Amino acid sequence: MFAADRDVQADAPSDPTTLLPKVGQLPPPPPLAPASAPAEPAAPPATSKETSDPATDRGSGGERAKSSRPRGVGGRPTAGQEPADGITKVPARVPAELYAAAQPLVKGVGKPSWGQLIAWTCQDHKDAVVTAVLELARTAGRRPRGQNQQGTPGLQVTARLDQTELPAVDEVLKLAAQKADRKVTRTMVVIASLTVATQRQAA
Repeated sequence: MFAADRDVQADAPSDPTTLLPKVGQLPPPPPLAPASAPAEPAAPPATSKETSDPATDRGSGGERAKSSRPRGVGGRPTAGQEPADGITKVPARVPAELYAAAQPLVKGVGKPSWGQLIAWTCQDHKDAVVTAVLELARTAGRRPRGQNQQGTPGLQVTARLDQTELPAVDEVLKLAAQKADRKVTRTMVVIASLTVATQRQAA
């Protein structure tokens, strides 16, 4: 309840200017802290040459680094392709007695190789070799069967023919194939030419 005798002046607010401190009475401001230097960016982690993957390394042009190792082609030559050295190998198994008879013709200084002996015989005695091939083709299937079968050991002969020698062998093969009743092979030509060569040498 409002009192009639209350001192209204006592409740009035004091002068606000008397409540603020004077400028001279203020404490000095604290010193400013020195500005800190900007932090340096962290260096990227070093990449070890031993752990780097050459498959993912990139050069300055942004392209993938290429290996200095040459890439080989590899694999077998395509069928019908000439060998790199120009030599065609014609392997054949010949009867052991024919091998023994022909061996003195190719062994020793100044003697031809197996390929040269076969090619030269086809060149010098073409008709005789064709006749021998036809005889082989005619009697190729006449072998005893069963208990009476006789073993005929054969030895490997590899005729290495260059580009000047191979045509003589293929020419004999072609002529014999035109006259034979069955398939003629290069093995037959090898055996026939060695047979003719040894017969000529024995004569």
